[in-house]
Amino acid sequence: MTLLITNARILTEHRMIERGWLYVADQYIRAFAAGDAPAFDVKRIIDAEGATLAPGFIDLHVHGALGTEAIVGDVDGLHQMSEFYARHGVTSYLPTTLTAPHSQIMAALNAIKQAQTTSRGAAILGAHVEGPYLNRSKAGAQFPEFIRLAAMPEVQELLDTGVVRLIAIAPEFAENRQIIAACMRRGVTVAIAHTAASFEEAIASFDLGIAQVTHTYNAMTPLHHRDPGVVGAALADPRVRCEIICDLLHVDAGAIKVLFNAKGTEGTIIITDAMAATGLGDGEYGLGAHRVHKQGKKVTLLDGTLAGSAITYDESVRHFVQAVGKPFHEVWPVTSLTPAQAIGEAHQRGSIALNKLADLVLLDDDLRVQATIVSGQVVYQRAEVA
Repeated sequence: MTLLITNARILTEHRMIERGWLYVADQYIRAFAAGDAPAFDVKRIIDAEGATLAPGFIDLHVHGALGTEAIVGDVDGLHQMSEFYARHGVTSYLPTTLTAPHSQIMAALNAIKQAQTTSRGAAILGAHVEGPYLNRSKAGAQFPEFIRLAAMPEVQELLDTGVVRLIAIAPEFAENRQIIAACMRRGVTVAIAHTAASFEEAIASFDLGIAQVTHTYNAMTPLHHRDPGVVGAALADPRVRCEIICDLLHVDAGAIKVLFNAKGTEGTIIITDAMAATGLGDGEYGLGAHRVHKQGKKVTLLDGTLAGSAITYDESVRHFVQAVGKPFHEVWPVTSLTPAQAIGEAHQRGSIALNKLADLVLLDDDLRVQATIVSGQVVYQRAEVA
């Protein structure tokens, strides 16, 4: 497949081209420059008409959409998720599991592995295992009855699937801390999540290799001036990258700005944490074994506890730029390059650079998706885009 995109504002890895072109061949970005494109023999040309061409969004923490979710272990459901996410600018993602019996998590991982090779729309990069090695006191919408301490034989079986890229744990428990090194040896990123750790315990876990903070501010010890907690540790320590949910329900816009000012583009990762009700109307839906209520973008357990989000990635981006008061061309890495770096994918995706995969999103001035391109293939395009 050969593709030429012309008349685009291009956000390359190192600079912004106000008006330029980009050429794709055999899945990869082969050339780009300012001005008018030279003559190429291509199968398809997209005239961007001044729209912004950016690296495709990478969502490292997303559970489901359209009534299905990763923990169900349904390959067709994962395909539906991939197609839905692509319509919102996501070019790759990690289907994210929930706390569940080991057999159910294993079945979900095997389905994710199968869907990787057959996915349509956004590419599946592997799996994010959120739980079951969490703290019951910070369960949130996770299932406390399935939360347990890590046991190496069980963890080894998860890792042996070869599909796990990110795993979230509560590191205040010695049994959970013991798996950090094993995960790192496999190239699996470890995050701190659903945790009652103190500031000191969090910093100690970063010393052991934890490199990411799951949905920062939520389900963790908060920042207090006499007890800074996990949030304080996350903001203070440059070694860790912080996920942030930008639905303005989980985290206030002011707190998003605080996090970004502390972490910058190198340490901030936009996630959706979207669940099965995303893309559907208001009503009652499943979340693993739970029933949840969706009203607008708010999803709660029946007792009112927030239960993931129902926001799409492009809407998250619009909320983020408004919250931090920065134009998208200054903060774009939080949607692509930084998440790619977090899981060791930046060598082949996450930015517009020569010989990287052509994972791209075309955005209008309001940051609405005009087209999504995955490995050089146009997987979504609004009807009015030529």
